Amino acid sequence: MKDDICESCETNRASITEEIEVGPPYKLCEDCHHRLVNLALRPLEYFNLTARHGHSYLLHDDFYDNGNGEATAPEIDVVNPEGFPFPTLEHVKHDTNRLIDFAIVQFITDDSVFDVIMTHDKTAVLHVLNKRLMDNEGLKYKLLEVAANGLGSFAESWVREIWKRRTTENLSIYAEALTKCLPFQEAFQELTTELEKEDNKQLGFKIEILIYFERQETLDWIEKIKDRIINVSDSWGNLTAASKFDWKRAQRWINEGRPLSLIALDALMYCTTIGERQNQILWFRKHPPKLVDAAKPEIIASVVNDYMKKDTVPRVKNVGNRIIKNLFEIVE
Repeated sequence: MKDDICESCETNRASITEEIEVGPPYKLCEDCHHRLVNLALRPLEYFNLTARHGHSYLLHDDFYDNGNGEATAPEIDVVNPEGFPFPTLEHVKHDTNRLIDFAIVQFITDDSVFDVIMTHDKTAVLHVLNKRLMDNEGLKYKLLEVAANGLGSFAESWVREIWKRRTTENLSIYAEALTKCLPFQEAFQELTTELEKEDNKQLGFKIEILIYFERQETLDWIEKIKDRIINVSDSWGNLTAASKFDWKRAQRWINEGRPLSLIALDALMYCTTIGERQNQILWFRKHPPKLVDAAKPEIIASVVNDYMKKDTVPRVKNVGNRIIKNLFEIVE
């Protein structure tokens, strides 16, 4: 596509630039710029612009349905939207470039899209990803996601190089790609080393990047840095439940006391919850946690009850009672 063509309609000449938060500015024709600032792009125009620039403010899902490109809060009439239809997966599945566009436009890319990407030539996919990164570093978060789920270890060298060039971005941008594209020991060492550089107050806000590993080594790491755990937020229990938490370790952590006991109780609550619960993290919807090598419900309940007698704060009581309720709902 020529540089002087509008990035939204891909038909008219671009005559206006619009600066955005991250990455290069939009290049638009007058009509598309008018529709953009009035939140009234047609579906295909929304698709084209988001594929190039990601989900910046003016393309936010508060204003558009990123599943079909419909303007949900237009400030002017959306003119002839049916004449500019949003592409479907069926329509783009044989076109590598357009397929990557489709993956970028979806705010949470569906597994079915990654399944199709995996049928394409891996070298061609990686070439497209690299070209997109060179054109717009602001797309890094989505390009790494595509590499993680569409290429896996084939993208190892590419992901490693991007990781080496990182600046101050949030670690969460890189975590899934490192986990799925690099050898385990390398990826785990890189991420835990970075986490250990955080101050104690920030540590609990960032540890969930290790959730992608789903490995007990994460639990060993938590034990190693337990003295740095100041505030036992939900994040510690979420990570623990997702990391093949087993009953033997749970019992040991409970017996050891805080902070590990509180983390263990939270993790047990998540591991014994059937179905969705209030404020459940998205990860658990696709990866329901389960206690490994669980003892009989009566044994778990007894250990939890004994701990509740020693640590009588409301938090322990609430979580402990929920665990016991969960246990006996399971066996009924």
